[in-house]
Amino acid sequence: MTRKDRTEGIYNRLEVLDASEREQFYRIQLKDMLKYAYRYSEEVKKRFDRAQFDVNKFKDISDIKHIPILKKKELIFLQSMGPRLGGLLTKDMGKTLTAIAYTAGYGVIFYIPLVYLPNYVHEHIGMDLGLSMQINTIGTFLLLFFIPLFGRLSDTLMRRKTILSLAFAFLVLGSYPLFLLLQQGGYLLILFVQLVFALAIAVPLGVSPALLVELYPAEDRLTGYSLAYNIGLGVVGGTTPMMSAWLINATGSTLAPALYLAGLSVVSLAGVLLMLDRSREELQ
Repeated sequence: MTRKDRTEGIYNRLEVLDASEREQFYRIQLKDMLKYAYRYSEEVKKRFDRAQFDVNKFKDISDIKHIPILKKKELIFLQSMGPRLGGLLTKDMGKTLTAIAYTAGYGVIFYIPLVYLPNYVHEHIGMDLGLSMQINTIGTFLLLFFIPLFGRLSDTLMRRKTILSLAFAFLVLGSYPLFLLLQQGGYLLILFVQLVFALAIAVPLGVSPALLVELYPAEDRLTGYSLAYNIGLGVVGGTTPMMSAWLINATGSTLAPALYLAGLSVVSLAGVLLMLDRSREELQ
């Protein structure tokens, strides 16, 4: 009887390791995890040093017994004593604030042209809602091409700060004139304004992921990125349709959202200019 090949049709070689290979794999993975914890966690480093546990001497699974044990109640206490958000707001306060300033304007730029504009055109310009949604869909579809284009440009030809500064400067100067054009009505004119906005928003959409990743070192990256992104896009950007409607009611001017867009573009531009430009540099 022929023995069946256990590796036939498997997804990964790791699925069919024998006992000795699996033990060696676990040992390597565990040692890497211990080295990472020792390098990036001040508390783990202190505990290992107090126990005279040398990660580099970890050679066998049996050495697990020498690893200092951290109990759950101790972990809760250490977290309560440590700086909030992993120290992000104390170690990198300036960096975090500039990132939030950048994403705040980015959020407004995203929500006004791509979320609020169809309803604005319907209510204040008088276009049929179906047609305004059709125009918005065309602009959103073109983002599929614009976003990777600007991402590629920032990866090869232009520094990220340069291309973002140009986009936000354009929105500072161009938001009000573009809203004035909307007041004229007409399908082609509104389509033109929508496409111009789509082109402008494609710049931060294509460049921001790399920009924010490069901004933070490894130990702060996920916290910093998520904090800046969710405050900017979620809180400031998410409330933009409501703010736009309120500004129109408060001022009596249908051009109020244009000034809000231009004002937050100034905030984003300031955030970009204050950031360190680490385009295409090795990650920290």
